[in-house]
Amino acid sequence: MLTRKGEALENYTNTSTKQQGSEFVVVEKVKKSLSNGSADVAINGNGDIFLGALFKANQDLLENKPQQISLDRSKGRISVDLPGMVGGDSYVDANPTASGMQEGVNTLLNRWHEKYAAKNPAPARMQYESTSAYSMNQLKAKFGSDFEKVGVNLKIDFEAVNKGEKQIEVVDFKQVYYTANFDAPKNPSDVFASGVTVDQLKARGIDENTPPVYVSSVSYGRQMYVKFETTSKSTELKAAINAVIKGVPIKPESEWARVLKNTTVTVSIVGGNADGAARVVTGTVEDLKKLIQEGATFSTQNPAVPISYKTAFLKDNQVATIQSNTDYIETKVTSYKNGYLNLHHKGAYIARYYVYWDEVTYDKNGVESVRTRQWEDNGKDRTAGFQTELQFKGNVRNLRVKIQEKTGLAWEPWRTVYNRTDLPLVQKRTIINSGTTIRPKYDEKVENN
Repeated sequence: MLTRKGEALENYTNTSTKQQGSEFVVVEKVKKSLSNGSADVAINGNGDIFLGALFKANQDLLENKPQQISLDRSKGRISVDLPGMVGGDSYVDANPTASGMQEGVNTLLNRWHEKYAAKNPAPARMQYESTSAYSMNQLKAKFGSDFEKVGVNLKIDFEAVNKGEKQIEVVDFKQVYYTANFDAPKNPSDVFASGVTVDQLKARGIDENTPPVYVSSVSYGRQMYVKFETTSKSTELKAAINAVIKGVPIKPESEWARVLKNTTVTVSIVGGNADGAARVVTGTVEDLKKLIQEGATFSTQNPAVPISYKTAFLKDNQVATIQSNTDYIETKVTSYKNGYLNLHHKGAYIARYYVYWDEVTYDKNGVESVRTRQWEDNGKDRTAGFQTELQFKGNVRNLRVKIQEKTGLAWEPWRTVYNRTDLPLVQKRTIINSGTTIRPKYDEKVENN
């Protein structure tokens, strides 16, 4: 296993609040650690990476800037996993150079298109990873060390994220059409020409600390880095995005539909077009769905490019896994809408109302404090027809409401009609008390869009 160390941060936590329109917004920042291990490494247009290539297992490999070991090589057997290919058609012996391997892969592709494609369609294998964006170091640990150059096209606004003004999700989406494989050598020496010596390897910096690895497979297809950006505070953004990518139907009036309607999409695409050049598309979620559908199947009109590769240690053919570790500050934004409480007296009796609640605030150090408040008109006698509306800001918690009616009975002068504690703040809560002194009753309605 090869390990890449990213940014190290001190323990950190902070909470701040702000009133934003009709919402009370809480911004929580907490230190998080990310450890991500993967054998699959993005190529991102690097022409120095090709099937069967020999690289040094060093820091440059971790940074996805591999150093090639230039020595005379023997031919290697390669194959592709396209459907239908059998027997001698399924492999070819190729020279382990960039041009030699490309020629070998092209030979196999031509065989498939000529003999097998008509009866053996090749639907894309979908792969994706997603994460909320907080820092470039975090995204590099998640998607690979050279994500930074890819991320330029996405124009990720980390400052707005850290201020709690935006949510940004980044998805590495792959449509793999086929994978080309390099047969594992029986012995390490099998990959070299007969005249290559151990001294020549040592002269090129190969030793126990810097062993050689070879590119064991290259996946071809189309890769898209997708940025979803929204000012919505909804906690359903990630779930909604997963539904879009998986093709799950989304009901028009659902929370997923609402958050996606206010989400912009930026896509950096490599592969799936005639010239193979990278392109950037900005639009809506519906535009993304069309892009995904466009790349659903491999064909001559929908060509593939190298999108990722795997390496294996030459000494034992074990897969080389790259472990990336980093710390980052996660920003969690939660919004609480303002709410209303309507009280309406329709009963044939005198009533008294009592309303209490807690207000949550945070000081400059992020320390939470809770203050209990009460309605200034608590306990006043009210007759039928009384109606009032109380407005609460989004920082209100634990709403308590009690309604009593005057019975006229000496042994029970006041009877409780309604008494509830720890009520959640909603957009509009209406409590109507009615009935008589003998049979008081109430009706409660909640509106919460």
